[in-house]
Amino acid sequence: MSDTVVESSPDDVLVAQCRAGDHNAWILLTETHSRYLQNVLVRNGADVAQAEDVVQDLWARCHPDLGAESRLARFAPGKPLRPWLTTLARNMLRDQQRRTRPHVSIDAQNDGDGPGMEIADTGDAHTAVDDSQPIIEQAVRDAWLGLDPLQRLILQLVFCERVPQQKVALLLGVNQSSVSRDMMASVTAFRESTLAHLAAADPAGDWSWADIAESCDHLPGFDA
Repeated sequence: MSDTVVESSPDDVLVAQCRAGDHNAWILLTETHSRYLQNVLVRNGADVAQAEDVVQDLWARCHPDLGAESRLARFAPGKPLRPWLTTLARNMLRDQQRRTRPHVSIDAQNDGDGPGMEIADTGDAHTAVDDSQPIIEQAVRDAWLGLDPLQRLILQLVFCERVPQQKVALLLGVNQSSVSRDMMASVTAFRESTLAHLAAADPAGDWSWADIAESCDHLPGFDA
């Protein structure tokens, strides 16, 4: 009996190239599926801006530079990629629509010294605030201020002002793959710095990124 030969699909090849660090393959992957995913979300009740936000957040979660934490690392070769991405996007939209808890957001206006932090309450006024919330908020502020100006600018443009990466590249005078690399490096630095500040503020606490994501779900990288 001869062995069955299973041919790889174009998506499987593209995903494998992305996992291997091919940033051109990553750009092609996102460009191939973004518009379709946005249209699906609009049909599921999102407005255009919200659909674009969700898809951009989806790509941030799937970026290969996140390694084992990347959602793309969970994709099983041989299965259709588009339905898998569609399920992720729909779940993210539902999660976003359910969120009513207080969150921390980055405010573009700040004493003339670049982006700052602002506390915004989007939940019930009578909701009890967890004791850990002030610690998390301070750690987020300290981590944000600890980033270099370019890192803050990229995160501000991509995650707060929702500027497409292609336009960010034009603004900065670099190619899009550089923006993608710098964005994920900035997200990683932000996350690691926030966790380090939390550990310093409360050494006895068993902090995880999920703890932070529940309180700060509108900051870059704050998706568990």
